[in-house]
Amino acid sequence: MGPLLVAVGAIGIIVSIFLKWEDFSLGGRHQTAKATGVPLKFLIDYTTSSKDPSLVVILGVSAALCVIAFLVSTQRPGLRSLAILGALLAIFTAVMYGFQVHQALHALGLARVHTTDFTGPAPYVALAGGVLALIGSLVPRGRD
Repeated sequence: MGPLLVAVGAIGIIVSIFLKWEDFSLGGRHQTAKATGVPLKFLIDYTTSSKDPSLVVILGVSAALCVIAFLVSTQRPGLRSLAILGALLAIFTAVMYGFQVHQALHALGLARVHTTDFTGPAPYVALAGGVLALIGSLVPRGRD
C-alpha cells in the first residue's frame, strides 16, 4: 500500500506543475501563473523580482525523488528516504507559497483579500501529493 500512495503522491506533484498557482482578479484585471511563472525565490522572499528558476525546479526534483523511490521500492525498500525527501520538498513548496502570498497581500494593504482568493488549485494539489507520498513512505511494508 505504501508504494502506491507514493506513486499517487508523485502524480499529484507532477499535475500541480501544470495547474494554476496564481489565479487572481482585481479591478477588472485577471492574472494567472503556472509553476513556470512563479520564481523559486518567491518561496523565501515575496518581494523578489527574479524570474528564474521557477517552481518547476523544486517540484520536478520532488516528483523525481518520489518516482525513483516508487520504482525501486520492491528491490531496495531502504530507499524510501528518497520519497520522504521528495514529499517534504512538495509540502515545503506548497506551505511556503501560501505563506508568502499571505505576506505579500498584507504588505500591499490587501488584508481583506484571503490567500485562497489569490491562489489556484496547484498549491493544494502539490500539498496533497506531498502528504500522500509522505504517508506512503512511512507505511511499513508488509511481510512478503
